[in-house]
Amino acid sequence: MSILLSTSAERTNRSTRDSRGTSRLWWVALIVATLAPAVASAEVVDRTVLITSSGQVTQLTPTESLLVENRNAVAGAAADVDGDGDTDVLVVHRLDEEPPFLFVNDGTGGFTEESGQRLPALAGGQTTDLIVADLDGDGDPDAYLGRDPQDQVWLNDGLGRFTQADGLWVLPEWSGSDSLAAADLTGDGRPEMLAVRAGKVAIAENMNGVGLRDATAEWLPTAPEPVLQLAVADVTRDGAPDVVVVGPALAYVLRNDHPVLRELQRVALFQDQPASGTATGDLDGDGDLDVVLSRPRFPLLLLNRGDGTMQADLRLAQLTGLANACLLADLNVDQRLDVLCAATGPDVLGLNPGPGKPWTPTANWLPAENEASRWAASADFSHDSFPDVYVARDGQDLLHLQSALPAP
Repeated sequence: MSILLSTSAERTNRSTRDSRGTSRLWWVALIVATLAPAVASAEVVDRTVLITSSGQVTQLTPTESLLVENRNAVAGAAADVDGDGDTDVLVVHRLDEEPPFLFVNDGTGGFTEESGQRLPALAGGQTTDLIVADLDGDGDPDAYLGRDPQDQVWLNDGLGRFTQADGLWVLPEWSGSDSLAAADLTGDGRPEMLAVRAGKVAIAENMNGVGLRDATAEWLPTAPEPVLQLAVADVTRDGAPDVVVVGPALAYVLRNDHPVLRELQRVALFQDQPASGTATGDLDGDGDLDVVLSRPRFPLLLLNRGDGTMQADLRLAQLTGLANACLLADLNVDQRLDVLCAATGPDVLGLNPGPGKPWTPTANWLPAENEASRWAASADFSHDSFPDVYVARDGQDLLHLQSALPAP
């Protein structure tokens, strides 16, 4: 899945660091309510990262632990769902017995779990994926859930209260959708939905903010298959979102021809590893968008040549681990995108070394824990101008908050 705040490619703007570096440390508790007493409990640990004003990262230190139920996360999103100007977190889990989390931010990185008051109840089936986007054009983020036996749309009332939408929003033939992405393929200001369904690409047109219709046959005349993952980004730099379709051995770059998607290139992938997720961003700093594939052994970079054609690149091969998702964010505030792999086993972080330098795992930044991480998002949750990280895991979700130390 690409979570972008688009799978599927949004990036949070970072303000400049305070050169005076006043010494301060925020101790923030992740406050979580129990959703179903019958389920066993596990910890959500709130951790703080300390970085100096020069951008060096020091070891994570535990701050406070609170009880929360055991969960098996499949996807999440970070967005301002209640319209108060700070970033909240929505995490969904595979089974209905493991309800979603909706963590509402108090503006300082303190979260209250409010899914019971704000989200529709789930009944029967499994959740496969999630993405948030303003589907109905009212200015607030709605949610599209991949669900089996039927996908769902949740519309937001602007205050962070979601209602399940039926009628034109629910496509009867769409179920179990995965690798969800939202992108305005038509240029009308409304996001379309893209998904992988049964190994094929599916596209739903947004009909003026009142519903969706299946446009796959019209807009994808040549349908690559089998498909594992999607990535959406303007790789051709023409102002329109393009689509990169990832299969077991090949990736297909599909140029957006407003809105028909036409094949631009096929890229052979190294070692035929199945991709578990995608992330997009300008990893090499040349002004165009690249694609990172999370894979079982190491992430693979699809390096943009500048015209939308891609080259498979092994520069991330040292970031070994069973990656379930990759996050691209400037975590050490040096104007370069870093790579964090949420993995089965210890998570892996590679701080971007800059042009021509080798990528290596960064030690003493992430805790040496082996619980499986499924999804991660970065945002300035605490409103202190430093990027923070939320990691959804099988048992214990983690919140990494950063704060500045005095300049040396």
